[in-house]
Amino acid sequence: MPRHAPQSVTADAVVTINFYSPQPKIILINRLHPPFNEPTIYALPGGHVKSGTFNPENLRFENGDQNTLQTAIRELLEETNLDLTGCLPNKWRALPIMDSDNRDPRPDARHFSQPYWINITTSGLSSKSLQAGDDANAVYLSSLLWLHPNDMAFDHWYVIFWLQKYWRQLNSIWTTHYTESKPNQFRHFCQTIPTNFEIIYLNEQNRGLVVITPPSVSPFEINYCPFCSADLSIKPFI
Repeated sequence: MPRHAPQSVTADAVVTINFYSPQPKIILINRLHPPFNEPTIYALPGGHVKSGTFNPENLRFENGDQNTLQTAIRELLEETNLDLTGCLPNKWRALPIMDSDNRDPRPDARHFSQPYWINITTSGLSSKSLQAGDDANAVYLSSLLWLHPNDMAFDHWYVIFWLQKYWRQLNSIWTTHYTESKPNQFRHFCQTIPTNFEIIYLNEQNRGLVVITPPSVSPFEINYCPFCSADLSIKPFI
């Protein structure tokens, strides 16, 4: 029987800033060590899962990361000095795992990575408030929409591409009415809707409902715009 190749599990923190604004940003790093440690190549903050030590009494690994989300949050803090340990787990969105057989050129193991996305809404965060550490040589607050495949290490471009596509989908369906005090106000953008109708994405208390509100009628939930047939199931992740 052929031996299985060693496997390595990593996690990446995908942190966007004001994603639903006209100019969303994303936190990226320059890697300190090979591969992809060129100053013009960017990567998502992330790293290997700390497995810890197995305790046969309780059948658990101790003094390591409890899960890959904890890995991503820990690596984000170590590499960028951004502490999001206080964010609730449901604020993070698990993106598709990156597992292609040629995603990492290192021959020591086959590397799998689980990316987690979170969007934060703040005007106080800047490149100066971030600080590179651990395996990061530099940290940047980059414009999400201007990134190109050749800019990214490993297969991190797929995450960037997904975010860019998602941003364009949302902006073709919703208008944000973005303000710092109310950053998550969404109304459907429709050129054929009558002026006395309004379609709103209600996200208060994570209700996540899309409702239509004609005059003098109680709001009711819909999945498609009855005027332009837009797919309203493509909703912001809050």
